[in-house]
Amino acid sequence: MGPMLKKILIAIALGTLTIVIAIFGFFVSTTSATEITPEGTARFDSPQATINISNSSQSYQVIWMNAIRAWNRTGVFSFSLSTSPNAQVIAGTNSGMSAKFTGLTNLTTNDQGYISHVTTNLNPKILAKYSYLPTEQTNVAEHELGHAIGLLHSANKASVMYINNRTYGIQNIDIQAVQQLYGSPLGNQAFPYQSYTFQDPFVLKVKGQPEE
Repeated sequence: MGPMLKKILIAIALGTLTIVIAIFGFFVSTTSATEITPEGTARFDSPQATINISNSSQSYQVIWMNAIRAWNRTGVFSFSLSTSPNAQVIAGTNSGMSAKFTGLTNLTTNDQGYISHVTTNLNPKILAKYSYLPTEQTNVAEHELGHAIGLLHSANKASVMYINNRTYGIQNIDIQAVQQLYGSPLGNQAFPYQSYTFQDPFVLKVKGQPEE
């Protein structure tokens, strides 16, 4: 084999290796990106909000308080308790919502794209009917608060924002999503006033699921 042919073969081999590495890197980066919980375009103007627990049931006050503490412990968003009816987030229960759902969150944005008001409710009738444990009810409340601060549903079953979640609390992928959402400027464009509603269906308990 002549020197010239060797050089050609080496060049081809190096070129092929470069392409393989590039393709591998693309798939790795794509996979990593999709693992982060999706966030919407709406958010509060800063990673904090006042919240009023409007429910008179002591057990559901505890559920909401546990969910609030869980988000506050992440350090990426802070809820401050308020007794004002004008609090930015009103959290409670509503047994009158559709029997398909464990929770429902409605948020409204202003003309700057920032969230101006949120109403979020758990469905105690359905949570009781399908035997949600207190920890699982807290997971649902954490999920609803995730919507309240701007997170969307995740395809990752281990995310608190998985649409059929009853098993998992807040995960690192959810925390990263909030960091990303509140770390990026909205820009100067004007946004129309909008209202968003997130409905979260119940899920039957599956044997072998971790009790988290």
